[in-house]
Amino acid sequence: PAVMMLDEPTSSLDSCSALSLIKLLKEYAIKEQKTIIISIHQPSSQIFYLFDKLLLLSQGRMIYFGGIQPVLSYFQHFNYHMRHLSYNPADFVMEILKSVDDKERERLAREAYECYFSLNKRISIETGMSLLGSSGASSPNNSAKTVDGNQLQHQFVVPSHQDHVNTGKSHEAVGGHDDLGSSIHSSWSKIYIYDDHDDAYSFDSEFMDQCCKENKWPSGFFTQLYALTSRNFIDGRARMLSKLNWVQTIGLALISGLIWFQVKRSEETLTDIKGWMYFSTMYWMMFAQFNAITSFPAESQVINKERLAGSYRLSSYYLAKMIGELPLVIALPSAFHLISYPLLGFHSFFTFFSLWGFAILNALAAQSVGMFIGFTFNSLELCITIAALYSTATMLFGGFYTNTMPLWLNWLRYGSIVYYGYLNMQMVEFGTGPPVSC
Repeated sequence: PAVMMLDEPTSSLDSCSALSLIKLLKEYAIKEQKTIIISIHQPSSQIFYLFDKLLLLSQGRMIYFGGIQPVLSYFQHFNYHMRHLSYNPADFVMEILKSVDDKERERLAREAYECYFSLNKRISIETGMSLLGSSGASSPNNSAKTVDGNQLQHQFVVPSHQDHVNTGKSHEAVGGHDDLGSSIHSSWSKIYIYDDHDDAYSFDSEFMDQCCKENKWPSGFFTQLYALTSRNFIDGRARMLSKLNWVQTIGLALISGLIWFQVKRSEETLTDIKGWMYFSTMYWMMFAQFNAITSFPAESQVINKERLAGSYRLSSYYLAKMIGELPLVIALPSAFHLISYPLLGFHSFFTFFSLWGFAILNALAAQSVGMFIGFTFNSLELCITIAALYSTATMLFGGFYTNTMPLWLNWLRYGSIVYYGYLNMQMVEFGTGPPVSC
């Protein structure tokens, strides 16, 4: 794979073995041009300086993301100083993460977000100049330039009351406007961005806030939809189209086909034909509904974490789940119908495809109900209980067990999924098929 994710690969290893392992992984990453992401517990200073990038998290919030070398200088801006040069920097940053309170953690997370997330996007100098145009700033040649955030040298965003430390040659202003930063009231100091010609462009927090608003999501809606659809299809395929489900579906189709094998179309066997319709409708209603219910609680924690990280829109996830699982929901009922209905008695292609369509619509409606129950209630046990009550009610009001109900209960049949599928199947089968002999 292009990306490898390893969870604490140095656990239970001595320091020498751990160092050898990390060196081996780095050599492999360079040689094979792979990206290796590692979560690690208490690395030594030797291991620490082997990493290319460092991501620090505190209660799920990003506190730092960048190179290894600047990490100490970065925290010095916030008055966190490593007193002894021989101290392990990994232990130093871990002590910072453990000691900060909620307010300080929020501040560090906000500044890390401003510093790195916004600058990793492609920044249009023309847009920046238009936002700062009222202050009289312009590029050296009055021309718009586009700068790739990954190729920029920039200084860290630091509180405005502290002195800034340049990581390269700096110019206090562009085009001689030395008071550009002071003309804008902000709680953040300026960020200096350099191109290949050492020209400096100054952006204040208004521009950074605008960038954050414009780039709330790291990717577009259709990119999110495509990625989530692929993921839902792959995850759902292993769960819904497992070998066990295929064996169950084919076996059940053969058994039901043999039970109702070539039933004669007579008044005496009319109930038998209705029984096959009701059974197929009821079974795939329950299968689709409970499958949808059990899938969401397992995904909910991952979804919540990804949503909190701002990875994608909720609408993207919902549409991707519906689209990604659509062919999977259709597959098994289609296989059942393809085997079982011809054994019952094949009469015409119109009847065959009409009943198949009603079976698919019945399964999709049941999946929607199951997803609604799963989204509404967090407890899997509660979801199953509610689904069992609804399934029992929808079977009782489906129209097979009784044709007469009290008037004050008769309206409940319109909330039954089985009622619509079962009724439409009868209308097509007996309305367009061969006549029933009396």
